[in-house]
Amino acid sequence: MKTSPVTFCVTPGSMSGEAEAAETLLGGRIRIAGQEHGLKTTTDTVMLAAAVVARNKARVLDAGCGAGGAMLCLARRLPSTHITGLERDPALVNLARRNIALNDLAARVTVREGDVADPLQHGERFDVVMTNPPHLDLRQARAPQDPRRAGAMVETMPLEDWIGHCLKRLAYKGAIILVHRAERLGDILGILARRTGAIDIMPLLPRDDVTPAKRVLVRATRGSARPLRLLPGLVLHGADGRYTPQARHVLEDGAGLEWC
Repeated sequence: MKTSPVTFCVTPGSMSGEAEAAETLLGGRIRIAGQEHGLKTTTDTVMLAAAVVARNKARVLDAGCGAGGAMLCLARRLPSTHITGLERDPALVNLARRNIALNDLAARVTVREGDVADPLQHGERFDVVMTNPPHLDLRQARAPQDPRRAGAMVETMPLEDWIGHCLKRLAYKGAIILVHRAERLGDILGILARRTGAIDIMPLLPRDDVTPAKRVLVRATRGSARPLRLLPGLVLHGADGRYTPQARHVLEDGAGLEWC
């Protein structure tokens, strides 16, 4: 998606006291610093957080959390959740921690340095795992020149392995929620159908016309036998190129998505 649901502001530097550029999300409710790394927060980030449905005091894992945008948006919307980010890039781990402090969410949001394939810590399980997996296949596209962007975007393991490792971290009746390219939907469904149920698919439609979806949100529940559902798509942009009222309600007002 070409449009990004962010504005820019200047905030005090959390380490040196100097001013630094920061994005604002959810109509200014969340600030994300660290644009010097070349990583822009996208619509996918906010939509992933909006897609999470969680009970009171649920434990959520953000697998591959990057700079922390999705988990911070979720923490702001669902104030009873406890969220753990998992990120393998040490620089992004430090940046995510900086952003947690910038938004005063350290009491409920933490980040661990590690890979999604690392062994579980003492059998730990989560009520929800959300993830925006690296999606760039080097057999079909070139990697970004910036090494940090390449690390966030280029597939380093098969998608089946990434999703499989996420499922291992789910509690019974826990839900996995992911955002990915629409052309990978067949692969995703083939992976999830063998190990989950209650699979829901929500297309993210660029416009209210015949333009096909470029992204999909998918949710599935471990231990459920409910059949798959294909839900109405969320239209992101109107004919004028601006966000639709429904999209703005999520991106600016911080509303959650309805899985019904």
